[in-house]
Amino acid sequence: MIFYNGETRVFNVGEERGYTIEEIVQMIQKELGRKIEIVHKEGRIQDVSANVLDCTRIKSEVSWNATIELKTGIKQIINSTGDLF
Repeated sequence: MIFYNGETRVFNVGEERGYTIEEIVQMIQKELGRKIEIVHKEGRIQDVSANVLDCTRIKSEVSWNATIELKTGIKQIINSTGDLF
């Protein structure tokens, strides 16, 4: 847990690496041990082609660094939720 009393109230939290939706879906399918139905739709004008979080602020304000990779986090979530998926 992080205790923080500074002025900043919004922090990006992430690995500072981008993943495609396809990469994330593949990680989820691997942990589920099955394929998920994917419906491809055309992109919307407001959609961004890439999004990589800049975690500089949280690193400098509270000395936070990511310790769990996305694929590990996905695995932990799926394992902890049992039969929900």
